[in-house]
Formats: sequence, structure tokens, C-alpha cells
Amino acid sequence: MIYKRKMHWHMDVTINGARYREALNTTDKREAKELEKNRIAEIKHGKGASKTGRAFARKPFNEAADVYLDERQPHNADAMAALSRLRQRAEGLGTAEPEHFVFPACERLQIDPTRPQKTWRTAWRSLVRETATEAGRRAAKAVLTSGQRLGRAKTAYRKAAVPFRGLRFHDLRHQAITELAEGGASDATIEALAGHMSREMLEHYSNVRMAAKRAALEKLSTGLMKAAEEPKLVSVGVN
Repeated sequence: MIYKRKMHWHMDVTINGARYREALNTTDKREAKELEKNRIAEIKHGKGASKTGRAFARKPFNEAADVYLDERQPHNADAMAALSRLRQRAEGLGTAEPEHFVFPACERLQIDPTRPQKTWRTAWRSLVRETATEAGRRAAKAVLTSGQRLGRAKTAYRKAAVPFRGLRFHDLRHQAITELAEGGASDATIEALAGHMSREMLEHYSNVRMAAKRAALEKLSTGLMKAAEEPKLVSVGVN
């Protein structure tokens, strides 16, 4: 992924689990994309470790902090909003002391802010179950509002709830990457956002991208041009 900072373009990619954030030293977006592509190829061939890490390590703390905050600012809005809501919840529960954990342990509805949460599997399952129930309720209500019978409302309820059965947290990652691919994001961008992926998975999402492009082009079809009809064979009798 490339991003602009102070008129110049930078790259931010993750390759084989290692993150590379480097200045591309250009103000031209097209040139930046080409430089990013070449740099990724170099890294994958083992030519040169990230230069940013060494340069960053030599900076004084106040300068390094400014660089870090400046780089994270374009990507931090959702995270800050989520942390703000967690802070409000903690204050309401009386668990907002500096030594308390952001994600505290909770057993039998009893919160212990002095211990960290070990897993959120139960919370995820409860969330999926409640989401399925809410989707079913809305579908059933829409059917009843339209004047249809209770039997159809029950059927609508079941159909609306089915897609949520067995939904895994990992499925959200897959959906996000699929939407990126359908939106035309490059392999480098997807890999930078999703972390390391195998070549097979990158090829899978490349196919998703191509399918989306074909579908978009098909919508542009005017129908003015039609395939030529094959010539009809005419049998000729012989006297």
C-alpha cells in the first residue's frame, strides 16, 4: 500500500510477516506505484532489509514519536473510536484505573479488571447468536407487516438466521479481503493489510478481482452487437 505524507509518497507493506515502511522519495503517484512494485520484488528476492527500521532507531524519542503518530494518524480513527467506547464502559463499571486491563476477565457475569481476558470465544458465540436472532425477528416482522400469515413469518425467520450459523471470526477477515479484491486493490495492498498470505491465497483473491472486473464490464454491454449467426446448411437434391 502506498500513502502520501507531506507531499511525498511512502510504502507500507508486510512480506513474510515483516513490515516495511519506507519513503519512496517521489511526489508522483504513478511513479510511486512502480517504485513500490520494484521494492517488493527486491525484498522477495532477499535484496535489502528495511531501511526505515535502522533510520527510525537513530532518531531521538520526541522526533520518533512525531513520526510514529504522523504515520498512524490516517489509520487510527476506528481504533480510537473503539477504545473510547471501552473507556466509557469501564468508567460506568468502575474499572477505569490505570492498572486495570482494557479487556478484563469476566466469569459468571463478574468482571475482574485486575486480570486480563484469556479468550472471547463465548462472547463471539453469544454475539453471533444474538445477531441471528435479530435478523430473524426483522425478517418475520416484515412478513407480518405485509399481511402474510404466521407460517410464512416463521419461514422468513429461519431463512434470515441461517447465514449466521457457524460464522467464525476468521470469516470476517476473508470477507474484508474479498471486498478489497472486488474493489480492485492490488496484491501488494491486500498483503499489506492482511499480513502474510500464501501464493495460493493471493492467486485466489486475484481471481476474485478479475471476476469482479468481468461482471462490471458485462454491465456496460449495450446489446447493440450480436453474435453473427452461423450460416444455414442448404441441402441440394441431385436428380
